[in-house]
Formats: sequence, C-alpha cells, structure tokens
Amino acid sequence: ATKQRIQEDADATQKRMDSANKLINGLSGERDRWVKLSEEFADEIRRLTGDVALSCAFIEYVGPFNAEFRETLLSRFYDDCQRRAIPVTQDLKVTTFMVDESTVGDWAL
Repeated sequence: ATKQRIQEDADATQKRMDSANKLINGLSGERDRWVKLSEEFADEIRRLTGDVALSCAFIEYVGPFNAEFRETLLSRFYDDCQRRAIPVTQDLKVTTFMVDESTVGDWAL
C-alpha cells in the first residue's frame, strides 16, 4: 500500500512537472514577442517629441492650404526635424497620430 501511494505521488509529481514544462515552453515565444513590443514602444517614445512637434506645426500652419501644399509643408517640417537631429516618424500621418480611426469614421457620417 505504501509503495503504491509513493508511486501515485511520483506519477502526480511527474504530471505537474510535465505541465510546468509545457507552460514554460509555451511562454518562451511570448517572451520574444514582449521583448520585440518593448523595443518598438521604446522607439515610439524616442520619436514622440518630434511627432508632436510635427503635428503641432501641421495644425498651426497648414490648415488653410490645399492637400498638395500641406504635404509639401509637412515634408519641409520633417526635413527640419531631421536637420536638427530630432527623432521623428518618417511619413507621419497627422490625422492617425492625433485621433483614433473610429473618430475619423464619425467625421465621415
């Protein structure tokens, strides 16, 4: 009886170890994903000042102009940030940066 109880306990312990190993192996992919997301977030934070400056310049100065001239000015603002070594997102879409897509969708209604 004691031998059987010990064997059952050993079997249960082995099952717990197997489950733990499966969990650890399954989470190793999550670790890689989290590291990548963390790096992307750090890069986004690094560019935030330039993106905000670019968006503010866009809102302040280009409102009265047509779309073509707005793009020209936005490109100049971007180039100015680059010359000043201010990190900024290339091809920043100001609308997407400033509001979420559902708000933009509401504007179309």
